Amino acid sequence: VRRLVRRGKRGRLDTLACELAESVRCNDYYAAWRIARLMSGKSFGPKRRRYNTPRMQVDTDEWKCFLQQSGRLGGFAARPSSLGDLLSADRPLAVLVAHGTPRSTSTAFEKVMANRGDMHCFHEPYNEAFYYGEGRRIDRYFKADPDLKVTPGLTIGSVHKKLTTLAETEFVFIKDFPYSIMHLADDRFLDSFKHTFLIRHPEKVLTSMHSRWPDVALGEIGFEDLHTLFNRITDREGKVPTVIDSDELLEDVTAGMQAYCEAIGIPFIQSAMNWQGNEELKANPTWNKDEHGFHDSLKSSTGFMKQARSYPPLESSADMLRLYKICLPHYEAMYEHRLKF
Repeated sequence: VRRLVRRGKRGRLDTLACELAESVRCNDYYAAWRIARLMSGKSFGPKRRRYNTPRMQVDTDEWKCFLQQSGRLGGFAARPSSLGDLLSADRPLAVLVAHGTPRSTSTAFEKVMANRGDMHCFHEPYNEAFYYGEGRRIDRYFKADPDLKVTPGLTIGSVHKKLTTLAETEFVFIKDFPYSIMHLADDRFLDSFKHTFLIRHPEKVLTSMHSRWPDVALGEIGFEDLHTLFNRITDREGKVPTVIDSDELLEDVTAGMQAYCEAIGIPFIQSAMNWQGNEELKANPTWNKDEHGFHDSLKSSTGFMKQARSYPPLESSADMLRLYKICLPHYEAMYEHRLKF
């Protein structure tokens, strides 16, 4: 009997722990407080409320005089807010992530976010661990360079700890590929992020990718994992996460970035889309040598804009056509939920 009672208590505590995590994720701190009290076994006690209602009633003229005062004495002691100001009172302990596939203009998108100046941006941190870390999943770079060394201490776990720790005090943005994390992405892991998705038509993704990696595998294209993660986030959160199509974005970058910023609740900064003269942003953004020239156009660019394309067509490769037929349904399913602007 005692064993059954203990098992029942453990089950009840597990349920409360899940409810507590959900309340914190939704910023419902009153509910979180009540659940925490229940978990600790503390009673709420009698209600003792004091409202301290002022005896003096303020009329309209007095309110006007008060609001017209300058500085902190008045009601309009406002100033333009930075992203940090907007988040300081109720900071979401989550990393803002743009999930995408390779060759979806995601690095240019990342540059816009980095050029804002109000957040820490990281370029494919999990993908680096996926290829270069101690627990790497693919030996692509090591086969190409036998002298290449594993980065000591670099794992998916170490990357995750670094990002989530920084996100406790700073606003953090990353762009990355879901295929790098899906083998470890349990609910607790996914709760660390504010999820958004960047998609591009697979014809453009594949022709660009195949021109650099003719042996690219289906998993490294990443449409299936991108779609799987999208469905999972939709089911968990009960709403469709933000999805933006990069081709439509490039047709009207101002409207597209405004729509994205509005959807996730951050200010739109027009100047972030131009990095002319910013040599740091023009530098190679990636963690590898980029000998395949993935970012050549971006290095010479001055802002977020459409770039000229010149790649062999899909029909030039049976392998590209095979991959295209597999990837297209995943793209089309997500395209139905894209932001319209």
